[in-house]
Amino acid sequence: MANKPLYTITERAADSLAKIVEVVTRLKYATGFNRDIRLHRENRLRTIHASLAIEGNSLTLGEVRTIIEEKLVAGGGAEIAEVKNAYAAYDRLLSFDPYAVKDFLKAHGVMM
Repeated sequence: MANKPLYTITERAADSLAKIVEVVTRLKYATGFNRDIRLHRENRLRTIHASLAIEGNSLTLGEVRTIIEEKLVAGGGAEIAEVKNAYAAYDRLLSFDPYAVKDFLKAHGVMM
Protein backbone atom coordinates (compact mmCIF):
# COMPACT_ATOMS: atom_id res chain seq x y z
CA MET A 1 0.00 0.00 0.00
CA ALA A 2 1.51 3.30 -1.11
CA ASN A 3 1.76 6.17 1.33
CA LYS A 4 -0.18 9.25 0.32
CA PRO A 5 1.90 12.47 0.49
CA LEU A 6 0.87 15.15 2.97
CA TYR A 7 0.49 17.67 0.16
CA THR A 8 -1.40 17.99 -3.09
CA ILE A 9 0.41 18.66 -6.34
CA THR A 10 -1.63 21.32 -8.08
CA GLU A 11 -1.44 22.31 -11.72
CA ARG A 12 0.07 25.63 -10.67
CA ALA A 13 2.80 23.90 -8.62
CA ALA A 14 3.62 21.52 -11.49
CA ASP A 15 3.81 24.47 -13.91
CA SER A 16 6.13 26.36 -11.57
CA LEU A 17 8.36 23.30 -11.18
CA ALA A 18 8.56 22.90 -14.96
CA LYS A 19 9.60 26.55 -15.35
CA ILE A 20 12.27 26.17 -12.67
CA VAL A 21 13.67 23.05 -14.34
CA GLU A 22 13.72 24.86 -17.69
CA VAL A 23 15.65 27.84 -16.31
CA VAL A 24 18.13 25.66 -14.41
CA THR A 25 18.73 23.55 -17.53
CA ARG A 26 19.33 26.67 -19.62
CA LEU A 27 21.78 28.03 -17.05
CA LYS A 28 23.60 24.72 -16.81
CA TYR A 29 24.03 24.06 -20.52
CA ALA A 30 24.05 27.49 -22.15
CA THR A 31 27.52 28.48 -23.33
CA GLY A 32 27.20 31.93 -21.79
CA PHE A 33 26.87 30.46 -18.32
CA ASN A 34 29.60 27.82 -18.43
CA ARG A 35 32.21 28.45 -15.79
CA ASP A 36 35.29 29.91 -17.39
CA ILE A 37 38.13 29.21 -14.95
CA ARG A 38 40.50 31.64 -16.68
CA LEU A 39 37.97 34.47 -16.48
CA HIS A 40 37.16 33.61 -12.86
CA ARG A 41 40.86 33.74 -11.95
CA GLU A 42 41.38 37.04 -13.79
CA ASN A 43 38.41 38.62 -12.03
CA ARG A 44 39.74 37.45 -8.66
CA LEU A 45 43.15 39.01 -9.40
CA ARG A 46 41.55 42.30 -10.46
CA THR A 47 39.34 42.33 -7.36
CA ILE A 48 42.28 41.71 -5.05
CA HIS A 49 44.36 44.38 -6.81
CA ALA A 50 41.58 46.98 -6.68
CA SER A 51 40.70 46.21 -3.06
CA LEU A 52 44.30 46.51 -1.91
CA ALA A 53 44.88 49.64 -4.02
CA ILE A 54 42.01 51.32 -2.17
CA GLU A 55 43.85 50.54 1.05
CA GLY A 56 47.06 52.10 -0.27
CA ASN A 57 48.89 49.08 -1.70
CA SER A 58 51.05 50.36 -4.59
CA LEU A 59 51.62 47.04 -6.40
CA THR A 60 50.46 46.87 -10.02
CA LEU A 61 48.03 44.29 -11.37
CA GLY A 62 50.96 42.53 -13.04
CA GLU A 63 52.86 42.37 -9.77
CA VAL A 64 49.78 40.99 -7.98
CA ARG A 65 49.48 38.33 -10.69
CA THR A 66 53.17 37.47 -10.31
CA ILE A 67 52.83 37.11 -6.52
CA ILE A 68 49.82 34.80 -6.91
CA GLU A 69 51.88 32.71 -9.35
CA GLU A 70 54.43 32.43 -6.49
CA LYS A 71 57.19 34.20 -8.39
CA LEU A 72 59.51 36.84 -6.97
CA VAL A 73 58.51 40.51 -7.06
CA ALA A 74 60.43 43.58 -6.04
CA GLY A 75 58.25 45.32 -3.51
CA GLY A 76 57.61 45.93 0.12
CA GLY A 77 57.26 42.84 2.27
CA ALA A 78 54.05 44.14 3.85
CA GLU A 79 52.45 44.80 0.44
CA ILE A 80 53.39 41.34 -0.82
CA ALA A 81 52.00 39.77 2.37
CA GLU A 82 48.74 41.71 1.86
CA VAL A 83 48.35 40.15 -1.60
CA LYS A 84 49.03 36.62 -0.33
CA ASN A 85 46.66 37.08 2.60
CA ALA A 86 43.89 38.51 0.41
CA TYR A 87 44.24 35.58 -1.98
CA ALA A 88 44.02 33.13 0.93
CA ALA A 89 40.92 34.90 2.24
CA TYR A 90 39.24 34.73 -1.18
CA ASP A 91 39.99 30.99 -1.32
CA ARG A 92 38.10 30.53 1.95
CA LEU A 93 35.31 33.00 1.14
CA LEU A 94 32.60 30.41 0.54
CA SER A 95 33.30 28.72 3.86
CA PHE A 96 32.38 31.89 5.79
CA ASP A 97 28.87 32.74 6.95
CA PRO A 98 28.32 36.39 5.94
CA TYR A 99 26.01 36.92 8.93
CA ALA A 100 28.31 35.47 11.62
CA VAL A 101 30.58 37.83 13.52
CA LYS A 102 33.01 34.98 14.28
CA ASP A 103 33.43 34.31 10.54
CA PHE A 104 33.94 38.02 9.89
CA LEU A 105 36.72 37.95 12.47
CA LYS A 106 38.22 34.81 10.92
CA ALA A 107 38.28 36.48 7.49
CA HIS A 108 39.86 39.59 9.01
CA GLY A 109 42.45 37.38 10.71
CA VAL A 110 43.38 35.77 7.41
CA MET A 111 43.67 39.18 5.75
CA MET A 112 45.88 40.57 8.49
